[in-house]
Amino acid sequence: MIDLVPEQLKSVELTANWEEGLRQMEEGKQDVMEWINEIKEYTRELVELARNQEMATGVAAEKNALGKCPVCKREVVETTKSYGCIGYKEGCKFAIWKEIAGKKITLKQAEDLLTKGKTGVLKGFRGKSGNSFEAILIVGEGGKVAFDFPNRNQDSSGAANNRTVLAHARFVERMLLKIPRDLAAPDINRVVNL
Repeated sequence: MIDLVPEQLKSVELTANWEEGLRQMEEGKQDVMEWINEIKEYTRELVELARNQEMATGVAAEKNALGKCPVCKREVVETTKSYGCIGYKEGCKFAIWKEIAGKKITLKQAEDLLTKGKTGVLKGFRGKSGNSFEAILIVGEGGKVAFDFPNRNQDSSGAANNRTVLAHARFVERMLLKIPRDLAAPDINRVVNL
């Protein structure tokens, strides 16, 4: 933002000139209203200069857009504490906080959330009890960033846990071996009593 301020406004000479003007008014050598009008005009010129600089340099482009806001479709940029929508002044509240449940969220993870709607499995979150956990961050309904917990019965590749499936298959096999071969399906009471 300081880059937008015209050089003459940052100048020590300007301060000295204003101090001199104030001194001359105090001594009655400068008309107060004339000096105030000069300051007002100078301020208008500076504001116009700053506006023109903003349009010419594209201040919004100074911050690299990470992606589109899932709520209002404006750009999301990095700020001090979050990756937030530039539409916040118009009421958009979308933000990915840089720290969620004690875990720092990287620029890459924020970009994944914006482009894919989710991250991969992230480790290092801390619950209220202090316990560590892992989760996937997702962009949920209304643009809320939320946790999605990986299925406890799936390994990291998403395939069903082989040991669980094998144990279940052996249990079913043992149960089937206990059923008499001549048992008819309607005779369910006999199976229950086995």
